Amino acid sequence: MFLLRKRLFYLVLSILFCTFHSIYATEPKPNLEEDYILILNPDAETCAWSEMMIPHTKKVLEQRHPEYKVHVQYMYGLGMSSMDDVEGFKQQLFSDYSTPPKFLLLYEADIFGFLREDLEKHWPDVPVLLVAREEYVGPAENYLFRKSIPKDEQLLLTDLVNEKKNLTVVYNPFDIPGTLKIMKKMQPHVNKIFFITDERYISTRLRDDVAREIKNHYPEWELENLTPDKLTTDELIQGFLGIPKENGILYFTWFNNELTGNQDLILQTNAYRIFSLYVNNPIITVNDVGLKESGMLGGSYSRFEQVMETSLNAIDAMIKGDQKQRFVQVPLPIPTFNYMAMQNHGIDLSDVPANAYLYHRPLTFLEKNKDLILGLAIIIFLSILAIRITIVLKTRKMQDKEIKLLQKYGDLFTNMPIGYRQDRVLLDAQGKPVDFVVEELNPGIKEWFPAIDTFIGRKGSEVFEEGNEDMLAIYGDLLSKKKEKAVQPFHYKEADRYYSIIVSPASEYGYMDLFFVDMTELLKTQELLQTVNDKLSLALEIANVIPWKWHLQDNTIESDIRIIVGQSHDDLGIEKQEIIIPAEEYLQNIHADDRPRIEAAWVALVKEGALKAKEEYRVRRKDREGYDWVEGQAIVQKRDENGNPVTIMGSSLVITERKQFEEELRKAKDKAEESNRLKTAFLANMSHEIRTPLNAIVGFSHILAHTEDIEGRQEYINIIETNNELLLQLVGDILDLSKLEAGTVEYNYVDVDLNTLLEEQQKIYQDKVGKEVEVIFDEREPYCFVNVEKKLMTQALSNLLANATKFTDKGSIRFGYKIEEGMLRFHVTDTGRGISKERLNEIFHRFIKLDHFMQGAGLGLSLCQMIVNTMGGKVGVDSEEGVGSTFWFTFPYKTPMEAAG
Repeated sequence: MFLLRKRLFYLVLSILFCTFHSIYATEPKPNLEEDYILILNPDAETCAWSEMMIPHTKKVLEQRHPEYKVHVQYMYGLGMSSMDDVEGFKQQLFSDYSTPPKFLLLYEADIFGFLREDLEKHWPDVPVLLVAREEYVGPAENYLFRKSIPKDEQLLLTDLVNEKKNLTVVYNPFDIPGTLKIMKKMQPHVNKIFFITDERYISTRLRDDVAREIKNHYPEWELENLTPDKLTTDELIQGFLGIPKENGILYFTWFNNELTGNQDLILQTNAYRIFSLYVNNPIITVNDVGLKESGMLGGSYSRFEQVMETSLNAIDAMIKGDQKQRFVQVPLPIPTFNYMAMQNHGIDLSDVPANAYLYHRPLTFLEKNKDLILGLAIIIFLSILAIRITIVLKTRKMQDKEIKLLQKYGDLFTNMPIGYRQDRVLLDAQGKPVDFVVEELNPGIKEWFPAIDTFIGRKGSEVFEEGNEDMLAIYGDLLSKKKEKAVQPFHYKEADRYYSIIVSPASEYGYMDLFFVDMTELLKTQELLQTVNDKLSLALEIANVIPWKWHLQDNTIESDIRIIVGQSHDDLGIEKQEIIIPAEEYLQNIHADDRPRIEAAWVALVKEGALKAKEEYRVRRKDREGYDWVEGQAIVQKRDENGNPVTIMGSSLVITERKQFEEELRKAKDKAEESNRLKTAFLANMSHEIRTPLNAIVGFSHILAHTEDIEGRQEYINIIETNNELLLQLVGDILDLSKLEAGTVEYNYVDVDLNTLLEEQQKIYQDKVGKEVEVIFDEREPYCFVNVEKKLMTQALSNLLANATKFTDKGSIRFGYKIEEGMLRFHVTDTGRGISKERLNEIFHRFIKLDHFMQGAGLGLSLCQMIVNTMGGKVGVDSEEGVGSTFWFTFPYKTPMEAAG
C-alpha cells in the first residue's frame, strides 16, 4: 500500500514537472506567403534543449530581421522506429514547406544526417546553419537505430563546409574529461557512477565516450548506465532515494516513450526538473540544459547563452552576406555551476576552479556598485585637482595678504580696546616658576594703568605688591600643560575697576600673553539684574507660581524649580537654579488621563495659532506616590522668520488644595442632592405604602359596619387585622431605619440559647407558608449560648425569612448558622424565583421590589443590611434566576462568659 502511494505521488509530480507530447502530433500547416526562416529540430518541442533554445532564437531573429517570418518544425526523432517514419517526415516537411525558406537553421548533426541528400535535391541553394555537438555526420540508419558510426563512414563537418558553399557549422563539443574531472574534485569519495541517458543516438555516443574516459583515467570507478528501456521514470526516482554518498550521478537527458492509460504512445521529456528534488547527492551534468533552474550541480561545457549568441551571430552574418568563417566554434567549455545547488550540498567556493562560471552567484560589492565607484573616483579625482588648483591660487593670494595683515596686526595691537601684557617666566633649577619679567605692553593697557609703562624689563616681585603667587601658580599650570588657558579676576582698587585677565602661553616657550578685559560695567549690570531677579523670584515663590520656558527646537523645558518633574531642590541636592530637562520627561509625569488634553492644547498653541493655552492637569509628586494638581498657562514668546513658534513661555500654579476643596464641595453638593432625592423618594413610597393598608382598613371597616353575616364579618376582620400588621411593620421598619441612621439605637445584649430562638422562628414561618413549602432549620451547633443584641439579630434573620416566604411557592426554605472566624454566620436558602445577575447589585437598596405586586415597601433587605453593618458584620447574596437564592450575614459572636469579662 505504501509503495502504491509513493508511485502515485511520483506520477503527480511527473505530471507537474514534466511534459508529455504525442509522437504523432503534427505542426499546423505554415503560411508561406512571406519570406521566412525555417528552424528544424530533431527532438520534441518540449524537451529541455528545445524549450531553452528554439523560442529564444525565434524571438531574437524576428526582432533583428522583421523582414522574415520564422517557422519552427520538430522531428520527434525518438518516436521514429523505421525508415518509413523518416520518409514520412521528409515528405510532410517538403510538402508543408513547398516554397523554400530563405535560410535554414538545423540543431544537431542527426537531423542533418537524415536530410542531407534531400536538402541538395529540394533546396540546393538555401543557406544552412548547422549547430552540432559532433564533428562529423553519418548514415541516417545509424541515427535511426542509435548505432555508433564507424570511422570509415564518418563525414567530417570541416570537409563538408569546404565542399558546400551554402553550409555553415557552429560547433559545440562535449567536454567529458573536464566534467569527470569536476566530479572527482567535488566528490573525491565516489566509487560508482550512475550515468543517466536516453535512447537517442547522441546518448549512445556519450555512453561510449564516458566509458572510455573512466577506463583510461578513473579505473577505480564502477560505471552503470541508466536508460529508459530498462527503467521507468518512477523506478529511476525510487532507486535514487537514499543512495549512499559514495555514488556519483552523471546526467545527460531522459527522453522516454511511455503508454498512457488509453494505450497512446507519448514522449516524456524534462524529467530532469524533478530529479534534484529527490536525490540528496550532487548531480553532475554533461551539458547546460536547465542547470540554472533544475537544482543540478553543474559540469564543464559552454553555457547555453554562449551557444545561443554564437548561433545568432552566425545566422546574422549569413543574412547580411558578410561571413568571415563558416566553421565557428563556441567559446571553449569551462566549469559551470549552480551556486544555489552548491550551497544546498555544502560545497564551498574555495573548491570551485578560478575560471568557473556560477549561475545565481551573489554579486560582489564591486560588481553591484562598479558604476557608482567609477563615478565617485572621477568626482574625487576632479575634486582633488580642483582643490589643488584652488590651494595654489589661494596660497599666492595669501602671500600677498600676509604682508598687509602684518601691517594691520601692528595697528590692531596698538589700537585694540583691551590691554595686553607679555611676561617672561623665570624658572628655578627644577623648572618651577619663581618670578616673571614684564616684557611688552600695548598702548591700551597704558591708558588704564598710567604707571605701568615703567614696569617693562622689571620683575613682578619688584613692581606688584600682591597677586604674584596666584600668577606664578597659573604660569606653572600652563607650562606643564595642565591647562590651555586661564582666567584670573583682578580688582584695580585705585580706580575701582574690575578686569578679567585671560592668560595663555605664547608661541615661544616660557612666555605668557595676558589680555586685560574691562568687566566693570558688565558686573554692575549683572548685579542689578540679579537684584531684580531675586525680587521677582521671591514674588513668584510667595505666589507659588513656577515660571518655565519651552524651547521647541531641541524640545527642552527650562525652569528654576524641579517641581515640574516631581522633584524639589532638596531631592536634587543642588541650590536653586535654572534647570533644563527634556520635554518628554515632563510629559511622562503628567497623569495619563490628562496627557491627551495637554497635547491637544500644545497643538492648538503651536500649530493652529491659538493665542493662549490654559489647562488644569495632574503631575506626579516628588514621592512618586501621588499627583498634584497644576494650573498651567502658556503663550508663544518667540517665532522664526516663517512665523513658526520657537519658544513658549508659561507658568505653573500648584492648585492641589483648591482642587481638593472643589472636590469636597462637589461631593457635599452631590450628597445633598442625593439626600433630597432619597427624601422625596422616601415620602413618595411611604405615602403609597401607608395609603394602601389604610385604604383597606377604612374600606373594610365601613363594609363591616353594614354586614350582619358572621362568616363575612370574620373575613373582613381578618383582612383588617392583616393590613394593621402590614401598617405596623412598615411604621416599625421606618422607625428602625431612622434610629440606625441617626445612631440613636439602644443596644440590649442578653444571653440567648440560639438553637431555641431559631426553632421558634422555624415554627413561626412554617405557619406562614403554604403546604407545598417546608421551612427547615438544618445547620446548627449542638449547643450554642451567646451574648447578643437579640432584637437586632432576630430582626435581621426574620427579614430574610420573610423575604424568602414571599418568593417561594413550593420546595423548601432552609436556614441555620455556623461559627466562623469569631463570627456567627447565618444563612437563608430558598428554592424560589431567584434573582437575575443584573439586579443583584441593587437588591439591598431601599424601596427596591423585584415584584411590584407583592406586599411590602421594599425596606426589609435594606434594614437588614443597616443592622448588620451597624453591628460590624457583613451581608451578601448568591442567587440564580429560576433556581433560588441564598442570603447570608455575619454577627458578632460572644459567649456569656466572654461577655461577663
